[in-house]
Amino acid sequence: MDANRLYIATIDANAAALARDLGLGLELDEFCMASNMDGKAFAHWDAVARAHLACTHRHILHLPFAELYPAAIDPLARALAMSRLRQAASLAFGYGIRRLVAHAGYLPHVYDPVWFIARSADFWREFLSDMPDACTILLENVLEDDPSLIAEVLARVDDPRLRACLDVGHAYVYSSLSPDAWMAALAPWLCHAHLSNNHGDRDAHGGLDEGGMDMEAVIARLLQTAPDITLTLEMQHAAPSAAKLLSCPSAPLPSPSQMGKKNGIT
Repeated sequence: MDANRLYIATIDANAAALARDLGLGLELDEFCMASNMDGKAFAHWDAVARAHLACTHRHILHLPFAELYPAAIDPLARALAMSRLRQAASLAFGYGIRRLVAHAGYLPHVYDPVWFIARSADFWREFLSDMPDACTILLENVLEDDPSLIAEVLARVDDPRLRACLDVGHAYVYSSLSPDAWMAALAPWLCHAHLSNNHGDRDAHGGLDEGGMDMEAVIARLLQTAPDITLTLEMQHAAPSAAKLLSCPSAPLPSPSQMGKKNGIT
């Protein structure tokens, strides 16, 4: 695999050194918690982020997500999400980072899908209204059980600055649909993916060989679906997975059944 498409998430304590030594990019997770942008905490996390920035020239920043819901029913909750995400985006632009990952924020059993799609589309249109042209917001699935939720939001917003980030680990835990079905639904917008493995019971952020998915097959299908896609290893111990990807050529295109099909649905 070409190292230029590969990133390491900084949930791995050794991510910066790994990126520097292997020529990889970094996805900065320092501000996933919005409180890290405030007060005395910011001085610490800003220093950490700047040290990471110096290790590689390719960066993505993960926007905060805890208790931030773009489709919130309460208008004050929605306003909080808008404020915090804009605060983090401004911070990212100050660092020179133009690619930002954001959680879509769907809550099963709370949000009606029709409501979620309409409210989310309104939110992201407003959010993008004062964003620079040279930025990309990568909308990531978490608890969404069906890729059509995010696909419909992206279609309605219809802005080249809003694209899809497929987290295959989340899809494997929280959806009965196969990774292939997610890729197919998000294909028109898919330009980034989070890679980790698990056994379908919890979002374990395991290495490529630590779970029920055939990650070689998943990655091959990602590359076929979105040839220019970038990939982040989002795991706490990424070195073995990075070494495996960099030492192996791209796998031949698999059938969907090889990728960890769930409940017979593709």
